[in-house]
Amino acid sequence: MTTGTSRHNGFTARLLSMFVVTILLFSIPAISVADASIDLSIDLSILEVPPQPQPVSEVLRQLLSDTLADVLIGDDGASELLASDPGEVAEAIRTGINIVIEPKGYAVTDLRLDLEASPIKAELTLKPVGWTESDSHAVGGVVLTFEPGNLDAFWISRISERLNSDPGYIEFFGGYLIGLPTQAVDSNWALQIVRPYIESENSANSLLPSYSVDYDIVIDQMATVTLTFHPKGDLVERIRPRMYSFTLLNVVMDRFRERLLAAADFIEGIPRDEIELAKDEIEARLSEAIENDSLAEDLDAYASIQIELLDYEPVVVVDVRIESRRYDTSVETFIDFGNEALDSSEIQCRLGFLVTRGVEIFTNLNYFTNDSALDTDVGLGLRPYKGSFVGIGYDLDREFVKYYAEQDLYPGLSLRAEIFEEDTLNEFGMVYQFQQYIAAGAFTNGDNEFWARAIFSL
Repeated sequence: MTTGTSRHNGFTARLLSMFVVTILLFSIPAISVADASIDLSIDLSILEVPPQPQPVSEVLRQLLSDTLADVLIGDDGASELLASDPGEVAEAIRTGINIVIEPKGYAVTDLRLDLEASPIKAELTLKPVGWTESDSHAVGGVVLTFEPGNLDAFWISRISERLNSDPGYIEFFGGYLIGLPTQAVDSNWALQIVRPYIESENSANSLLPSYSVDYDIVIDQMATVTLTFHPKGDLVERIRPRMYSFTLLNVVMDRFRERLLAAADFIEGIPRDEIELAKDEIEARLSEAIENDSLAEDLDAYASIQIELLDYEPVVVVDVRIESRRYDTSVETFIDFGNEALDSSEIQCRLGFLVTRGVEIFTNLNYFTNDSALDTDVGLGLRPYKGSFVGIGYDLDREFVKYYAEQDLYPGLSLRAEIFEEDTLNEFGMVYQFQQYIAAGAFTNGDNEFWARAIFSL
């Protein structure tokens, strides 16, 4: 009895020692294998069901190997423990290990020891807590979701498309998450081990260099990875619209300016590189927003938009041309300088109606302030393509025919011409629109007369 009692007491002491050592080891959740040394006196073989992500597998191997080495060969009482029944020793060690690792989500379901081998051989089976043939209680797949944060759905959609274009992206997360236990009391233990690898190796950093990424990972049968993207770097701070129209008054364009600024706020705070890549889609979205305005529908108007990023300012310039398919209206005041014969102010009002696509009938009302004269023209105009107008009219007061032509060269820059039967009345000019309501141009009559013109548009 004395010998049996002594042996039992020694065995109990070794078991308590194992508990202490194991607890100390598992209190450090992410030991790097590179920084720890595995005791070569233990030949450890681990069967993982299901296989664990490599970083977790390495940490578990390190912890189990060190624990077995400390228990079996760690002090002077080891020889007595090694002389015990291997099955009893293995079962006691297995029980002790599970007390510590089950809160982490793992359980050693089988442990076999060969205490007579040199080095000592240990074979164990490691499974998630609650594992059964029908339910592994481990992550079986990954679902990727996106948290909008401060980003518009437009940018989230583009980010999603680019990430999904990488066929290995979800597999990347699966390599670090599939197999992790779902029933862990300390649910973050294994996740804390793999998270640094996910954050450092994630291909989103190269696919989307203009964003920083936050990860929220929920462990379940299907692990949910929620990505939140934050713009970084050279961000756009302001939108600068420039509005143009042949057929609509500026007071009407102001309504569309407000609509544009409301629709374009999703651009602000976005990296320049991302806006450059999405220019066509942005232009289409802004055009659609304007065309869906109730006033645009009443005017049967369409929008043509071009955006430009300024090199030295955090600004996006948005050039907007809006034209009606039904009406042609304009009110302009001309002030000429340099033409001694014709220096005066003139107010010109055009009222037109498009009878079919590209064809309009119109009347021009021209009021000259120097002699308070009002001239009226009626005519027929053609708009063969965007930014062009040619027409023929009849001056009811002078009783002769005149011709009109306008051609856009670039947003804000255009050619204008009015050709009369009397050559000295001709006007050929180039006009630049400085601001929505203000433009200026240089004109000639083609007969050695040149003058400048200031233009104010209502």
